[in-house]
Amino acid sequence: MLALRRRLIAHPLYASLDSAEALRAFQRLHVFAVWDFQTLLLALRRRLTRTGLPWLPEGDPGIRRLLNEIAVAEESDEDGRGGHLSHFELYREAMRQSRADGIPIDRFLTDLRRGRTVPAALKACGIPKEVRDFVGLTWRIARSGKPHQLAAAFTIGREELVPDLFRQVVGRIARRHPGRFARFVYYLDRHIEIDGHEHGPASRRMLDLLCQPPGSALKRREALETGREVLRSRLGLWNAILQEMRASR
Repeated sequence: MLALRRRLIAHPLYASLDSAEALRAFQRLHVFAVWDFQTLLLALRRRLTRTGLPWLPEGDPGIRRLLNEIAVAEESDEDGRGGHLSHFELYREAMRQSRADGIPIDRFLTDLRRGRTVPAALKACGIPKEVRDFVGLTWRIARSGKPHQLAAAFTIGREELVPDLFRQVVGRIARRHPGRFARFVYYLDRHIEIDGHEHGPASRRMLDLLCQPPGSALKRREALETGREVLRSRLGLWNAILQEMRASR
């Protein structure tokens, strides 16, 4: 697990963020990971809180609060201009500022609105297999994973990991493109701040709570294996994005 995490933090992708073209290539594919984070969050809320009618006080109150707080930030965070946007919408705004190609993600969302399945929509939008595999794994965990496996994908693969990854990206942009790509830097900084200081530790508490008895040993093993699986999938995603960036030169 730690070896996978170290490989992601030291990935050569960051050193290749040396041009506007490379940054646009990064955004073109990374936006799919921004979208599918919402899939994990929605799945957790459906499994661990009451989302249907009639309302009943179900689930752990601490977990309910955590998921509701994360949902507020993800779906309606401060946009840095006095308004509010979801993080996905903020990312798309950053892509438009940098003139990154949004056609694949827009085609994907259009197909979903028309009733196409997630696997079919992914296949139709022309992205690399590793990106499809990354989103496909999230989709599978969201649909059939146990609560502690969902929490492991959410915590190990996202909330605890993303701040360290995004610090690498922000550092490169600041050195290579000072003063440019302001919306993208704002998006990255928000995740470093919120996930690093609040959501990451709170997500770890949620995961620990869900791995408690009964069956705690099995739950911990399953959670760790899910964590390894999502980190390996992230590594494949990073490799595919790096290839895209190199091809953009």
